[in-house]
Amino acid sequence: MQERRALTDWAELPTNLIDHADRLGKLAARDELSLFLGAGVSKPVGLPDWRELLASLAEAAGDHAPRLEGDPYKVAEPIVRALGDKYHDALRRHLVRRTYGIGHALLASLGTSRMVTTNFDRCMEIALEEPTGSDFRVLTRQLARGGWPWLLKLNGDVADPATIVLTESDLVRYPDERQALEGVVQSLLLTSHLFFIGFSLTDENFLELAAAVSSVRSRARDSDLPGPGTALALTDDECRRAKYKDLEMLSMDSQNPTKGARRLEIFLDRLVWTAATQSKLASEYLLDERYRSGLSKHDAALRKLLVKMAGEADEKIRSSNGWRRVSELLRDLGADESGLI
Repeated sequence: MQERRALTDWAELPTNLIDHADRLGKLAARDELSLFLGAGVSKPVGLPDWRELLASLAEAAGDHAPRLEGDPYKVAEPIVRALGDKYHDALRRHLVRRTYGIGHALLASLGTSRMVTTNFDRCMEIALEEPTGSDFRVLTRQLARGGWPWLLKLNGDVADPATIVLTESDLVRYPDERQALEGVVQSLLLTSHLFFIGFSLTDENFLELAAAVSSVRSRARDSDLPGPGTALALTDDECRRAKYKDLEMLSMDSQNPTKGARRLEIFLDRLVWTAATQSKLASEYLLDERYRSGLSKHDAALRKLLVKMAGEADEKIRSSNGWRRVSELLRDLGADESGLI
């Protein structure tokens, strides 16, 4: 039960980062937070970032000293051309993993319903299967469904290599479809607080869509307009290199990326804890028999009161229209179908 954890669990986090983790956790608990995952989230499981992927693909094409400076989409063009029919197999070889990292697991447990990633891999999908089963959708391999959580793979999916956007030609191949997908990101920046993890914020294509959002937001009449999102960076230098200045930028360490990566995981853990304790489901253990022995004194007293109330509800009381609402509450608090309800 998350609420029992000690403050020493996050002793490595400075006060300002604890405050920001709590701020984001409260947004998540109110379903006001959306996620944007970049390549940095998948690095801990051994997957390459964008330029590392290009270097590996270039080597597979026979170029052992590729020039990787400049726009990565333009850099990728001759590499992909040189690979020819071997391109898709090379992508799978470098991107297929059947596991996920701590960051994926923490973000999946957050319960956020709207997620976007520029990653081609399936790590986040595999992580989402733990808390949700199959009750989430992967766009655009699938379409959104009702209130189910969804993950938009903005740059394509290694499960379908033909959808991957790696080169400049890929970007302009289907302009109308690309505009529709980028519109989802713009919508999230306008209607929720978008939380960026592992994304450098230097991609010119992304910055162009973000600039349009900034223009719309600048015309809003709100005097206390909140920012469109928050981004995590491992070091101060990464914060300085980020080009989307409308975001709240949070550095995990002044200069050490290894320490920053460790602190980022602790930050996410604190964020998830806050979301869990602030959520409407934070007390879903109260009537669950599995957690009865671990209840606090006050929780045990409340449980006893609710059990007594439910036990005294006869058939006539349960036939009341109001009982349906009561039974929903009991179920939310962990009551078993064959027990109190």
